[in-house]
Amino acid sequence: MKLFLFYKAIKPVLNIHAALQYVAKYATKSEPRSSFSEILNKILSESDPSGSSLPSFQRLLLHTVSERDYSAQETCHLLLGLPLYHSSRTFVILNLNNESHRWLCGTGIENVMPNSDVGRTERSPVQKYWDRPVELENLSMFQLYLGYKFYNGKWKRCERENVVRIWPRPSPQRNDPQWNEFCRIK
Repeated sequence: MKLFLFYKAIKPVLNIHAALQYVAKYATKSEPRSSFSEILNKILSESDPSGSSLPSFQRLLLHTVSERDYSAQETCHLLLGLPLYHSSRTFVILNLNNESHRWLCGTGIENVMPNSDVGRTERSPVQKYWDRPVELENLSMFQLYLGYKFYNGKWKRCERENVVRIWPRPSPQRNDPQWNEFCRIK
């Protein structure tokens, strides 16, 4: 981490607006960074001109990967345990590739009884949709995941609509073989 140079001039704080403006400006100020061309020029000036270019590019890669500048704001957030971002929306990713249960790695499903829960982690989104309560029966799968979340084995209404991401994304073209799959989801 780089050593920060602090502004040493002292000014009296005349009002709360001026203080907040100063703090906001200081907290959002970015740290000076070396440009890519400066780093490359430095590495090339230190390398042997008659040698292979591979060591120079390796040094460039190592330098760019290993050096990470932390801003003052990011450092404060990390030290105070605050989240680095806030999203006003909840994202739901529906993986519709597989309708079967997901299994823990290494539990081995070959010797497990068909109705056993050994090694089982969770039901697929499709199975959760199939087992929805009667009062949610008139909702499509997309509508269900748009307005509800599955929490502790029950469907709970969300305060705000979720952003639903469907994977894999079936084609919405009417003459496409995936048209039925698209209609089933929507």
